[in-house]
Amino acid sequence: MHGTPFLERRKRSRDCEQVYGQEYDVSSMMSEIEHLSLYSSNSRKQSIASSIDSQNKVKNGTKKTRQEPHFTKSEPSSPGHSCYSQNASPGHSFSSETRGTWREEPTSGCCSIQQQETDYDSLISGQNCPAKEPVVSNCVKNFMSWMAEKAEKGTSAILDSLPSISKEDFHVVMIGLDGAGKTTALYRLKFDQYMNTVPTVGFNCERVKGTVGKSKGLTFLIWDVGGQEKIRPLWRSYTRCTDGIIFVLDSSEKDKFDEAKVELFRTMKYQDNSSIPLLVLANKQDLQSAWSTEAVEEALGLKDLASSLWHIEPSCSVTGEGLDTGLNQLQMLINKRKKMAKRNRNKTK
Repeated sequence: MHGTPFLERRKRSRDCEQVYGQEYDVSSMMSEIEHLSLYSSNSRKQSIASSIDSQNKVKNGTKKTRQEPHFTKSEPSSPGHSCYSQNASPGHSFSSETRGTWREEPTSGCCSIQQQETDYDSLISGQNCPAKEPVVSNCVKNFMSWMAEKAEKGTSAILDSLPSISKEDFHVVMIGLDGAGKTTALYRLKFDQYMNTVPTVGFNCERVKGTVGKSKGLTFLIWDVGGQEKIRPLWRSYTRCTDGIIFVLDSSEKDKFDEAKVELFRTMKYQDNSSIPLLVLANKQDLQSAWSTEAVEEALGLKDLASSLWHIEPSCSVTGEGLDTGLNQLQMLINKRKKMAKRNRNKTK
């Protein structure tokens, strides 16, 4: 009731104080009520403003995600999947434009990652991982300086100085007329014992280790090519770019010397074989009809060859006499050829 007098209201307040057994200050109560009303209005305004901001952020986020291309986080180590290009396989790419906005989605590929996220921005920029200077050993520095010196002299100087990558140290081809004893000599060098053989149709190949002189411990890959007339045209394919040639001659059959001379000169006149070291084995020296090395040298005309890198050695394939010595002489001729080639390169510069 709006027309209630002040005394009546005062009386009612006293009655309330008596009922509850407490005394209240009316002015303080009024001030508290006003404070509560102001606080409620301010909090309502703040809640309304925060809800409006959150709605705006959601709208902006949806717009941004619609404009972004769809990328799936992937592992960059798998072949066929690129980590920094959009040309990668579907579902496995990452570009600089969308760096930092990855969305993890389950993929059915081999590169899906379901692990802890990696901060690629810091890795690429190098902010959180200070780069360390690479430690270069003295061995690497010495090797690089050595390579620089060899490079000035040409690529062939580097190849000559480097050790052989294959298991053999020298590649040698053994040729000669049929029945000269090539296969018997090969397996005598290989197994150090006599072995019955059959005429070679095609070729035989064995790795042989030297046992005498400077060739001791070195490995020779020897190709024994058949000596039939139909196979002789194939000699050129085997002798191309080889380290040495072994020509086996039956020194007891003088009727075949002319034929052997023709085939020997035909092989050595090839452009690829003109400077290759030659070892002539005057085989079957155990027979009484065998010619001496001087007679064989004159019969074959070895002095007429274009190269001086040749040697003739008396041998016997059955007993193995002269085979190891001849292999050692061939190795010395090969080293001599390398030194001559090195000297010629130095003269041209």
